[in-house]
Amino acid sequence: MSHDDNNLEDKPLFETAYLSVLSEIPDLTENGIILLVDIKNYSEELLGELNSVLENHGNRLVSREFPNEASEKIKVIVSGEIPREEIINDPSSKYLFIDGRLTDFDLNAPSDLVPLISIDVTDLTNSNIKNQEAVIEAIEQVHDKGKMIRLWKTNDKESVWLTLIELDVDILGVDEIEDFCGIMKKNDLLH
Repeated sequence: MSHDDNNLEDKPLFETAYLSVLSEIPDLTENGIILLVDIKNYSEELLGELNSVLENHGNRLVSREFPNEASEKIKVIVSGEIPREEIINDPSSKYLFIDGRLTDFDLNAPSDLVPLISIDVTDLTNSNIKNQEAVIEAIEQVHDKGKMIRLWKTNDKESVWLTLIELDVDILGVDEIEDFCGIMKKNDLLH
């Protein structure tokens, strides 16, 4: 598990760092938890390993067979440089959902297999996101398709976070987590 390849032997395994920890939570939230897995260097071997690990935790995961049964379960969504259609058509990927892009609305897949659309905010605008029509249009387009939207590469600033929440962005990419939680608590958005 890592965003980079430095000192991989010192980093925890995916199963230990995420699945085991999340599986120990007695009652996940009513709506479940989304575990976004950002794959930086895709390979078929990696996909096979990931599917194997997920099989061991199947009782706590949302499956493709029952994609809307998220209550108190973990929904694993893969993101990054991945062959989306290949993963969608892989029958062994029964616990994997896809994080799409705006260009992926035409993927030959049931809508619930691609529940999330992620956008690099700098693809929409290179300035402050406040009142940017391109951001608002993207949010509306994604929500009209019945999907969640995640914006990443946003500035880690209070005004940006509050604006995106006000604009109804479902998932924010945040690097400064402690600052974010403090701001959310201060604004009575996190309990």
